Order: sequence, then structure tokens, then C-alpha cells
Amino acid sequence: MKPISIVMSVYNEPLDWLGDSIKSVLGQTFGDFEFIIVNDNPDRGDIGDMLEQHKNADSRIRIITNDENLGLTKSLNRAIKAAEGKYIARMDADDVALPERLALQYEFLEKNDDIFLASTSVKLIDENGAVRHSAVKHTKHKEIVEDMFGGRLALYHPTIMFRNEGLLYREHFETAQDYDFYLNLLSKNKKFGNLKDILLHYRVSNRSVSMSNKRKQVLSGKLARRFYYERLKTGSDSYDKLDFSDEECLLKFCGIGADELEAEALRKGIVFALAAGDIKAAKQAFGNYKKHNNAKADKFILSFFITFPWLHRLYRKLRYEILRF
Repeated sequence: MKPISIVMSVYNEPLDWLGDSIKSVLGQTFGDFEFIIVNDNPDRGDIGDMLEQHKNADSRIRIITNDENLGLTKSLNRAIKAAEGKYIARMDADDVALPERLALQYEFLEKNDDIFLASTSVKLIDENGAVRHSAVKHTKHKEIVEDMFGGRLALYHPTIMFRNEGLLYREHFETAQDYDFYLNLLSKNKKFGNLKDILLHYRVSNRSVSMSNKRKQVLSGKLARRFYYERLKTGSDSYDKLDFSDEECLLKFCGIGADELEAEALRKGIVFALAAGDIKAAKQAFGNYKKHNNAKADKFILSFFITFPWLHRLYRKLRYEILRF
């Protein structure tokens, strides 16, 4: 058994991003791992060729090629099922791991038997690799859970490492699969930790998966939380009873309207675009957002950040590096 299995899914990332990501894993100071990469885009021969080249050059790499595009959740589950490591570490194909990431996370989990899953702090980079700002996260389980339920990003998904106990993502969650996974772990009384160390460069770009499908992402997050509260009351949830392809049904289950969902999705799109430094995309989303939201104060603040992007960078620096809320 290897100490660590690193799992990554590749879909349509630019080759230079993918190459940098793979190299950052292979260059870790902790080298005793297996690196399982799922090729979720078999139609792109250039991706397949690059993966094969890396596999031939480093025996730690294992390639799983899907017959067709399955999406991130199912691809990650394929990798986890194949993983033989004591711990499973996530990695995304457009991010860059710092050299000591695996060593420090492995050491942390080895020393803290009560912690099931550990994440890290990050630096956000844009599509050109330029650092936008840092995000230093809360480290204690209680604080992490408070962030989770306070609408704040508590754990950066590509940084997590967790104990390999056969737990999988729920595959109806095409987005927000990580949030549902964390809440299911909470239901099993699992504890979280965060390393204060910045151990990953997290890419924020309009081409990244996290920037797309905001509407579905917001709705999935609400479903995950609703399921969690169901489990608290009854010990089970309605996951297997709902038609995830029927948005109207899901909205009714969550008790929200289509306009409310659209407004929240657009707002998240604005915030992500500002974080990525894409002012054009932020302005476009803001134009649509004003049609769905009448909150004058909220619209004023967002318009202020769009007009003066440096203020948004300062706000994020204060929030995520100093105050950490």
C-alpha cells in the first residue's frame, strides 16, 4: 500500500496548465505516492498523448481513460475506487501544488488521528499564472464548520487529503459534489482540519469548471444542505427520491424560486469574475444581475468593486488573509 493516492480528472484544460499541474505533483518532496489521472475527454488526442508521455516517464502515474465524457464526479469516483493509498489527495488539472504540500498534509494527518480530512490555504492565480491574492483558512474543525454553514468557502477542494475508507462522492451532484461530500462526512461525525500553510496555487479563470454552470452549482449547494438537515432529523435523506434532471422539482424541494436562484448564481459569477480579474465578464454578469435583484445596497457595493477593482482586491486581502471570514 502506498501512503498517498493522488486523484485528478482531466477534461478540457489547456496543455500548458495540465503540464504544470502534473509537474508540480511529480516534483513533491514527498515522493512515495501513486498518481491516478482520469482522462475524461477521450476525443482530445493531444491530452491523451501528453498523459501517456508523463506515464512513460514516471511509473507512479496511472491513467484511466473514460470511453466517453462522464463528468468530474464520476471520474473522481473511478479514481478513488482504484486508489490503493492510505490517504487520498485531490488535485485539479489547472492548479499547481507547492513542493511540500503532500509532505505537510501527510505529517498532519499522521499526527492527528481524530482528523479525517485536511485542506490547506492557497494563493489564487489568474489564467496567466499571476497571483491575485492569498486565502488563509481557519484551521479548527469548529471554525471550518461555521464557515461552511455561514456561506463561506471553508475548504478548497483541490487541496483536500482524506483517509481512504471507501467513501465516494454522490454522482447526481455534477457540481458542488465536494460540499455534499463534506456534509455527508459531518453526518458520519468525521472531523476536518486546515493547514494554515499556503500549499497550492488555485487557478480562477472563466475557462475553469468552477466558473461555469453557476446556476446548477448554487442549486446543488442548496440541495446538499437540505439533505444534511434531513439526515439530522430522520437519519436519511431524499437523494434517491428526486429527479436531478428536473430543475422545477428541485427548486420546489428547496423552497426557492427560479428568479432567486438566477440572482444568486449571477452574483457568484460576478464575485468569481472579479477574483479572476475578468472585469468584462463581471460587468456582463452585473448587467443581468440588476434585473433579478432589487437590493440597492448589494448592487451599489458590487458596482463599486467593478468600477474600482483594486478595492475588491484589498477587500479580499483583508477578508481572506487577515480577518479570515
